[in-house]
Formats: sequence, structure tokens, C-alpha cells
Amino acid sequence: MPLTVDMAAVTNTNIKMILTGFLVLAMGTIMVSRRRYDTLSSPRSKALSGASIIFIGTLLFFSALLTALGIGHYALTDYSVEWDFPGYMLRSQTWRAVFMPNDRTPFGYPLLLWLITHLTGDVFVSGKVIAGLSSITVLGVTYLLAKRLFDLQTALLCTLALPVTSLFAGHTMLVGTDMPALALLLISLYLLAAHLGSDLAGIVLAGVFGGLSYLVRPSGIVLIPAVLAWLVSQRDPDTPSRNKAAFAYLLSFLLVITPQLIIDWAQTGSPFYNSRAKDVWMDIYGNWDWALWPTIGEISIMDLILMDPVRFLANWAGNLLETLRHSPIDWPLAWFTIPGFLALPFTRPKREVGLIYWFCGAYLALVSLAWSTPSQSRIFLMVVPFALMVAVWLFLHLVPSDLRVAQQKIPWKEPLFLLALLLMLWNGKPYIDFLRPGVERHHSFVKPEVQTPLRANLDNKALLIGYQADKRELRPGDTLYLTLYWQAQYVGSENYSVFIHLVGKDDHLWAQDDSWPRKGEHPTSLWLAGEFVQDPHELVVPPDAPAGPYVVVVGMYLLDTGERLNVIDEDGQPQGNAIILEPFSVISP
Repeated sequence: MPLTVDMAAVTNTNIKMILTGFLVLAMGTIMVSRRRYDTLSSPRSKALSGASIIFIGTLLFFSALLTALGIGHYALTDYSVEWDFPGYMLRSQTWRAVFMPNDRTPFGYPLLLWLITHLTGDVFVSGKVIAGLSSITVLGVTYLLAKRLFDLQTALLCTLALPVTSLFAGHTMLVGTDMPALALLLISLYLLAAHLGSDLAGIVLAGVFGGLSYLVRPSGIVLIPAVLAWLVSQRDPDTPSRNKAAFAYLLSFLLVITPQLIIDWAQTGSPFYNSRAKDVWMDIYGNWDWALWPTIGEISIMDLILMDPVRFLANWAGNLLETLRHSPIDWPLAWFTIPGFLALPFTRPKREVGLIYWFCGAYLALVSLAWSTPSQSRIFLMVVPFALMVAVWLFLHLVPSDLRVAQQKIPWKEPLFLLALLLMLWNGKPYIDFLRPGVERHHSFVKPEVQTPLRANLDNKALLIGYQADKRELRPGDTLYLTLYWQAQYVGSENYSVFIHLVGKDDHLWAQDDSWPRKGEHPTSLWLAGEFVQDPHELVVPPDAPAGPYVVVVGMYLLDTGERLNVIDEDGQPQGNAIILEPFSVISP
């Protein structure tokens, strides 16, 4: 009998042990380096070798971990492909589709997928490659940025802490836009901090990477107000240099995103064509009922403000306060985040530290228009590296390096920080659940050939586009094999049951089949808007069914309440709560 191994269980059991061993080894190296050179803040020539070993070792270990997870088809999260990815997949099939205007996302990510898929031959593999390389880039640039804004020790500990921060870890191999957008954004801010006042070409390059971040995710536009506000707030730099930097960054950013603006303006009449205002409407008025999405129409943020300014501002403020209550990093380092942001300005930090405040403030203000941390935690991935830098900085300032016991110095800062990392690691939710990437391949966006076409709209949640029956004439005791073909709309989180009834004279119910779609294997809560779902059912005709005409009635309902979805017409008006298929007949045996 062949030996079978549950790789998910093996990975789930051992991944924490592997990371724990690496963290202990890395922290031991830091302690040895500090003892050898007195402190990691020693002159660069002394501390460089130990710091380099830790940094390069972390990058290599993290790269090996992501490679192993990618090859083994595992991720560090309970979902492995961003729900918007099927849309990107469709847009990456041809270069023409890449550059079609889209009201959700610019062409940057589909273009990346299209290019890399020429090498990999598989769009899902391409998404994993992009996510993995971006995660490694984020780790490296976070180190460089923390070292420039703070010091070497803060940078090293941030490098160790970032992989065990659950929001970051859960997105390392997530196939989607999160990691590439974050990587490009961090590169932009690092280049800006590194070259301000010294190299105008570096500022231009910073603007280019900022524009690329916007082309992957539109939220990158927040870099413009954040960077300009930070430059204006500078007191000491001479004004001409500051103005040149602001102009160079803004111009290079806009030049990079100009193709997208031209495409949108030429085909839609709006250079910033998007549907993000709908997200805000859904948060304020729609209670995130995705069935309402097609009914909202084209609206702008100004339209929403004018609807009810007080309600708009109250919702915005509520989201922002709710967000500030939830740290994007895990306990116990989360304890140091808010106090760190409050204390840092009073310690005369480097001027580049102001970038953290302007970016985080502008970003949180932007996304809080429609989202809060509990409702959409992944939106706040963008501030994780900055929150972590501030938390680590405060930890290092509050905890003494050594304890004296009977005149003997006992190092405890590193062991205490290691304990914090282990608590983050072992309590982090993404390290608990594992899912094979590629399960989303079960979602089909190719319209099937249907034997009997229909178009019945169930409350904007599902379209019945047709069905296939193996026979029209039945005998008592026969089984009718009936396949329904649905196209998902905006279902949301509800699981609707499909009912199929065989109804005879006097509306008598002779047979029925009720289940979640695809015999329970593909419930509506997992449907992606636009996908096609093939849903097989079986109806057994009772032996005592009389001969005569019958109809098959189809619909959906909630099992908990029994409430059916209405069938609506093109004007959105209800036309009953069941779909009647073409007549069937039962003949005498």
C-alpha cells in the first residue's frame, strides 16, 4: 500500500518550527555581533559584516521559503488568489485587452501578467511569480528604508519581524495586486528619501516608481499629495532645491500614468475613469449588498458628498476611528505602534521620517472613505512596513540593552524581542490555514454552449442563461438529468440553495431536488461576478406519477428563512419568484 502524506498538514505543522529555528539563529547572531563589537550601532566597518550576514541570510531564507511554498502550491493564508484576479486574467489574454479601460484597475498589473505569461505559459503561475518577487523586494526595501530613517539595529529587527507579521505573511504568495503595488511604492519612497537634495535624477526615478505603483493599484495616487505635503513642510532645505524636487517628482509621476489617462479619456471621456465612488456609496448606503452594484449607476465622490454631507463626513470619521483602533501589525508589537507614532516627533528624528507621517496619514484618510480595518484588512497592507518601523524603534528605545544581576550584565533586549516575534508567529492566523493556490481555476469565464438558452435574472445575484435536459418525455420511475447554467452576478456572502421542482396538474409537486450549486461543491458565497457555473441536478419521477404535461420550476432561496429570490425584468421589476422551464411530459409505462 503506497504511503500517502498530507502535505498541507505537514506544512502547517512544520512551517512555524522552521521559522522559529531561523528566528532563534538570527537573533543569536545579532547577540554575538553586539557582544563582539559592543553594539550594532558601532562604526560601520565593525558592524557591517554581522549585519550583512543577518540581512542577506534573511532574504535568502525568505526566498527559499516562498519558492518552496510556490512549488508545493501552498500559501500562508486562507485564500491564495485575490478575488479580483479572474478579471485581471481575462485582461491579460491579449495585449488589446490589457489596454482596454477598466473602472476598477489600470493596465499595469494585467500588462505584467501578459508579459510574464509568455515565459511561464500559465497566468496563475505568473501571478505567483510576481507576488513572490514583490514580497522579497518589500522585505529588502523595508530594510534599506528603516536603516536610512532610523538606524541599523531597527532595520535588522524590522527585517526579522516583517515575515512574521500576519498581514504581510498572508499576502506573500497571494496572487494579486497587493504585493507588487507595495513594492513599487516602497521603492519610490526610498529613492525620494535617499536622493532629496543630492540627486535630481534619483527624484525623477522615485516619481517613475510612484507612477508605476499607481498603474498597478489606483491608491498609489496618494503618493502625490503625501510627497508634495512633505516637501512643503520642510523648513531647513533651501526653497529652490525643494521646489525642483517637488516638480521633478510630480512631472515624472504624471508622465508615467499619462498613457492610462489618455486611454480612459479617449474611450470614456474621463481621464480618471473608475468606480471607486460606488465603493463609498456601498459603505454609506448599500450595506455592501453587491446585488445593488448594477443599480448604482455612474456617480462621483462629489455626488455622494452632496447627497448628505453630514452622513458622508460621519461615515468617513467612523471608518477612520475604527481603523486606528486596529493595528496592522500583530500583538505584542502592536502595543508600540500608536505610542511610537505619538512619541517619535519629540525625539528630533531625521527629516525623512516625516515621509512616514504624510504617507500613512494621506493613505488612511483616502481608504477610510469606504473601508475600515475589520471590513477589509488587506487594504491596510500598504502601511504595515511603516507601522512596524515605528513600533520596533519605540521598543528599542524603551527596553534597556542589559540587566544587572549581582553586578553581572545580562543581555535581555534581544531575547525579549525574540519572544515578541515568536508570539506574533505562533498566534498569527495566516500560519494556521493553508490552501492550495490554483483552486480558483475552478471558476470559468468562458461562456458555455447551452442546449436551451434563457436569460432569467434572479435579483441581480444570478442569471440563468440556459439549461440542458437529457429528455423531454419521462416515464414513471425515470430520472431526469438536468443541468442549469448560471452566470454569477454580485452575490455577496450568502449561500443560496437552488430548487428544482417537477410540478403537475393543480400545482402538485411530484419531485424536487434542492442543494447548493454543483451538488454543494460551489456555493454562491464563492461565486465571482461574471463567472459561469455548470450546475447538475437529478429529478426522480415517482412510480405513481400520472401521465400528462408537467413543468419544471427553478429558483433560489435562503435555507434559513425560506425566502426566495425574485425574478426581475430589465427594468428591475419583480416577475414572481420562480423560473418556469419549457414543458415536459410523463407518458404511460
